[in-house]
Amino acid sequence: MGVKIPGIKDEWQHMKVEVLGSNIRVYVGDMETPPKIDYDDHSVTAISHGKVGVKSLFSNAKIDNFLVKPIDINHLSIEEILKTNEKLGNLSTPLYRKLYNKLNQSQHHMDKGRIGQATKHLKDLLMNLERNKEKMAFRIYEQLKYDVNYLIEYLQNK
Repeated sequence: MGVKIPGIKDEWQHMKVEVLGSNIRVYVGDMETPPKIDYDDHSVTAISHGKVGVKSLFSNAKIDNFLVKPIDINHLSIEEILKTNEKLGNLSTPLYRKLYNKLNQSQHHMDKGRIGQATKHLKDLLMNLERNKEKMAFRIYEQLKYDVNYLIEYLQNK
Protein backbone atom coordinates (compact mmCIF):
# COMPACT_ATOMS: atom_id res chain seq x y z
CA MET A 1 0.00 0.00 0.00
CA GLY A 2 1.40 3.40 -0.88
CA VAL A 3 0.67 6.74 -2.43
CA LYS A 4 2.70 9.12 -4.59
CA ILE A 5 3.07 12.63 -3.24
CA PRO A 6 4.38 14.94 -5.95
CA GLY A 7 6.40 18.09 -5.29
CA ILE A 8 8.03 17.16 -1.98
CA LYS A 9 11.52 16.27 -3.14
CA ASP A 10 14.24 17.58 -0.82
CA GLU A 11 11.68 19.06 1.60
CA TRP A 12 10.95 17.97 5.16
CA GLN A 13 7.41 16.73 5.58
CA HIS A 14 5.37 16.26 8.73
CA MET A 15 3.64 12.92 8.82
CA LYS A 16 1.11 11.40 11.18
CA VAL A 17 -0.17 7.81 11.21
CA GLU A 18 -3.27 6.92 13.20
CA VAL A 19 -4.24 3.30 13.79
CA LEU A 20 -7.55 2.52 15.46
CA GLY A 21 -8.74 -1.04 15.32
CA SER A 22 -8.20 -2.16 11.74
CA ASN A 23 -8.27 1.36 10.26
CA ILE A 24 -5.03 3.09 9.22
CA ARG A 25 -4.91 6.78 8.30
CA VAL A 26 -1.77 8.50 7.03
CA TYR A 27 -1.53 12.29 6.91
CA VAL A 28 1.30 14.17 5.20
CA GLY A 29 1.78 17.93 5.42
CA ASP A 30 -1.45 19.54 6.56
CA MET A 31 -2.97 17.35 9.29
CA GLU A 32 -6.41 18.90 8.78
CA THR A 33 -6.84 17.78 5.17
CA PRO A 34 -8.19 14.32 4.35
CA PRO A 35 -5.58 11.61 4.90
CA LYS A 36 -3.38 10.52 2.00
CA ILE A 37 -4.18 6.94 2.97
CA ASP A 38 -7.37 5.81 4.73
CA TYR A 39 -7.39 2.01 4.76
CA ASP A 40 -9.46 -0.61 6.56
CA ASP A 41 -7.61 -3.90 6.89
CA HIS A 42 -10.21 -6.67 6.78
CA SER A 43 -7.69 -9.50 6.63
CA VAL A 44 -7.42 -12.20 9.27
CA THR A 45 -4.01 -10.79 10.20
CA ALA A 46 -5.21 -7.19 10.46
CA ILE A 47 -3.11 -4.80 12.44
CA SER A 48 -4.06 -5.10 16.10
CA HIS A 49 -0.62 -5.38 17.66
CA GLY A 50 2.96 -5.70 16.55
CA LYS A 51 5.71 -3.44 15.27
CA VAL A 52 5.96 0.01 13.79
CA GLY A 53 8.26 0.97 10.94
CA VAL A 54 8.77 3.40 8.09
CA LYS A 55 9.86 2.33 4.63
CA SER A 56 10.85 4.22 1.50
CA LEU A 57 10.86 2.41 -1.84
CA PHE A 58 13.05 3.42 -4.77
CA SER A 59 14.08 6.69 -3.11
CA ASN A 60 16.23 8.12 -0.36
CA ALA A 61 14.51 9.27 2.79
CA LYS A 62 15.57 10.71 6.12
CA ILE A 63 13.41 10.10 9.17
CA ASP A 64 13.67 12.36 12.22
CA ASN A 65 11.74 12.67 15.48
CA PHE A 66 9.90 9.36 15.13
CA LEU A 67 7.48 8.92 18.03
CA VAL A 68 4.93 6.20 18.79
CA LYS A 69 2.20 6.98 21.32
CA PRO A 70 -0.64 4.74 22.48
CA ILE A 71 -4.20 5.85 22.01
CA ASP A 72 -5.93 6.51 25.29
CA ILE A 73 -8.21 3.60 26.04
CA ASN A 74 -11.52 4.90 27.33
CA HIS A 75 -15.25 4.47 26.78
CA LEU A 76 -15.09 6.54 23.60
CA SER A 77 -12.25 4.54 22.04
CA ILE A 78 -14.06 1.26 22.77
CA GLU A 79 -17.28 2.72 21.34
CA GLU A 80 -15.37 3.59 18.16
CA ILE A 81 -14.13 0.00 17.83
CA LEU A 82 -17.68 -1.32 18.27
CA LYS A 83 -19.18 1.16 15.78
CA THR A 84 -16.49 0.59 13.17
CA ASN A 85 -16.80 -3.19 13.32
CA GLU A 86 -20.60 -3.13 13.24
CA LYS A 87 -20.49 -0.78 10.25
CA LEU A 88 -18.02 -3.09 8.46
CA GLY A 89 -20.18 -6.14 9.19
CA ASN A 90 -17.66 -7.68 11.58
CA LEU A 91 -20.20 -7.51 14.44
CA SER A 92 -23.87 -8.33 14.01
CA THR A 93 -26.25 -5.49 14.85
CA PRO A 94 -27.86 -7.36 17.80
CA LEU A 95 -24.45 -8.15 19.31
CA TYR A 96 -23.24 -4.60 18.69
CA ARG A 97 -26.32 -3.22 20.48
CA LYS A 98 -25.83 -5.56 23.44
CA LEU A 99 -22.15 -4.60 23.85
CA TYR A 100 -22.79 -0.92 23.17
CA ASN A 101 -25.59 -0.85 25.76
CA LYS A 102 -23.28 -2.21 28.48
CA LEU A 103 -20.58 0.28 27.49
CA ASN A 104 -23.09 3.14 27.53
CA GLN A 105 -24.38 2.11 30.96
CA SER A 106 -20.82 2.03 32.25
CA GLN A 107 -20.16 5.53 30.90
CA HIS A 108 -23.38 6.80 32.51
CA HIS A 109 -22.40 5.46 35.94
CA MET A 110 -18.85 6.77 35.59
CA ASP A 111 -20.21 10.23 34.77
CA LYS A 112 -22.25 10.05 38.00
CA GLY A 113 -19.15 9.06 40.00
CA ARG A 114 -20.36 5.50 40.57
CA ILE A 115 -17.15 3.69 39.66
CA GLY A 116 -18.31 0.34 41.11
CA GLN A 117 -21.40 0.34 38.89
CA ALA A 118 -19.36 1.50 35.89
CA THR A 119 -16.97 -1.41 36.44
CA LYS A 120 -19.86 -3.88 36.87
CA HIS A 121 -21.27 -2.97 33.44
CA LEU A 122 -17.83 -3.34 31.86
CA LYS A 123 -17.55 -6.82 33.40
CA ASP A 124 -21.01 -7.61 31.99
CA LEU A 125 -19.73 -6.45 28.60
CA LEU A 126 -16.80 -8.86 28.98
CA MET A 127 -19.20 -11.74 29.79
CA ASN A 128 -21.23 -10.96 26.65
CA LEU A 129 -18.02 -10.73 24.65
CA GLU A 130 -16.87 -14.11 25.95
CA ARG A 131 -20.25 -15.76 25.22
CA ASN A 132 -20.21 -14.45 21.66
CA LYS A 133 -16.52 -14.67 20.74
CA GLU A 134 -17.22 -17.25 18.01
CA LYS A 135 -19.44 -14.66 16.28
CA MET A 136 -16.54 -12.31 15.55
CA ALA A 137 -13.00 -12.40 14.23
CA PHE A 138 -10.49 -13.39 16.88
CA ARG A 139 -8.56 -10.11 16.50
CA ILE A 140 -11.71 -8.08 17.24
CA TYR A 141 -12.46 -10.22 20.28
CA GLU A 142 -8.87 -9.87 21.53
CA GLN A 143 -8.79 -6.12 20.99
CA LEU A 144 -12.10 -5.52 22.77
CA LYS A 145 -11.18 -7.88 25.60
CA TYR A 146 -7.83 -6.14 26.11
CA ASP A 147 -9.30 -2.63 25.98
CA VAL A 148 -12.23 -3.38 28.31
CA ASN A 149 -9.94 -5.12 30.82
CA TYR A 150 -7.56 -2.17 30.65
CA LEU A 151 -10.42 0.24 31.32
CA ILE A 152 -11.68 -1.89 34.26
CA GLU A 153 -8.21 -1.89 35.79
CA TYR A 154 -7.91 1.86 35.28
CA LEU A 155 -11.28 2.53 36.94
CA GLN A 156 -10.53 0.22 39.87
CA ASN A 157 -7.27 2.05 40.56
CA LYS A 158 -8.86 5.48 40.30
